[in-house]
Amino acid sequence: MKTRTLALALALALFGLAGPSWAQYPQKRATLAHQWNLNGESADDDQVVTAATLADSTTFAIAAQPDSCRLIDATVVDADSSTTAGTLTTTGVDCLGYARVCTFDFAVVATRGSGVKTLPVTTGSGSSCILASVTSVITSALTGEGGAGDTLKVGYTSNSAVGWGLLGTLKAVGPNGEHGVDPSTSTAVALPITTSDSKSTTVAAVSNNGAFAGLQVGDLIQFDVGTVTYERRITALASTNSITVDQTVTIPSTGVAFSFKRFYYSTDPTDEMVIPVQGYKTAMISWAVDANVDTGGVQMILQGVRKGPLWPTGAWVTLCPVAGVDCSGITQSVASGSTAARSEAVDLTLLPFTHLKVGWKFGTGDDIDTAPESITYGVTLLGQ
Repeated sequence: MKTRTLALALALALFGLAGPSWAQYPQKRATLAHQWNLNGESADDDQVVTAATLADSTTFAIAAQPDSCRLIDATVVDADSSTTAGTLTTTGVDCLGYARVCTFDFAVVATRGSGVKTLPVTTGSGSSCILASVTSVITSALTGEGGAGDTLKVGYTSNSAVGWGLLGTLKAVGPNGEHGVDPSTSTAVALPITTSDSKSTTVAAVSNNGAFAGLQVGDLIQFDVGTVTYERRITALASTNSITVDQTVTIPSTGVAFSFKRFYYSTDPTDEMVIPVQGYKTAMISWAVDANVDTGGVQMILQGVRKGPLWPTGAWVTLCPVAGVDCSGITQSVASGSTAARSEAVDLTLLPFTHLKVGWKFGTGDDIDTAPESITYGVTLLGQ
């Protein structure tokens, strides 16, 4: 079968449409995101702490949380560089939900004075102060603070960056504190669920067994009815015994067991948001961006790497978009107020690579939140 036909058939299969049977191919398939709303905004240097007096031993009011997982920094006005000792400590949660503490030291001569200050990570993994939420911003006892007009702001002075989203389960923390997501695994739940043999978007726990305890809106549940495997996204969680899903399904009254994947998103390049492909020859990456009102477009970036000593941050090769590679459909660039929908597949020989990753960003760096982008994408690996 020609590659183009294979790509089309797998793209159809990934999005639940009819296509040929691929039982004759050794393969592995995973949905990586399902109806995901990508968030991001332009630089906002006082998103977290609005301009306040730089003062001794102060807990600053948190004005708002980051719009998504962002690189957090501080903007200091200290024109005479009079603050010569003390720290500014920003505490929060990183992209994958782990605690991270970032501390700026006023005693470092090279970074004194006015300007944008990077906040080195002092507790938790990672080398940059990339946070999904901020718990506190606190100064210690300072030396030399209080000069005329000494102020502080905390937010982000860079536009939204490339981020990676994956449905899966959290990996065990690595020996050097590494964090990551495994897109190939799900969490099994042995308790049966049902729609009482009717076609419905409401799924119930059999005999009120509490099957949905611990689940949340956005989780993707997976279950078998006969020989067919279904995937449905939770859109509402009424209780531990009742959920609403995004598409109708018919489940027998006796019920079926299920598993679920949680969606994780990270803009931190030290997080392992990757697709293991070692041992396979071809990857089919299929995606759809169903709605976009952002004038700069939504862009997908596909990268590959052979794992080495710089893992996970070094030597990634950008496969799309680059000159000479067919990446049609990756950039959804449409006028504000209009929508775009596209689903395509990339056929890629994987011999040089052990891992892939799929990144997303806004072309302008600023999200217009009037409509969700509804991004869905997945991978099928062939030829083990």
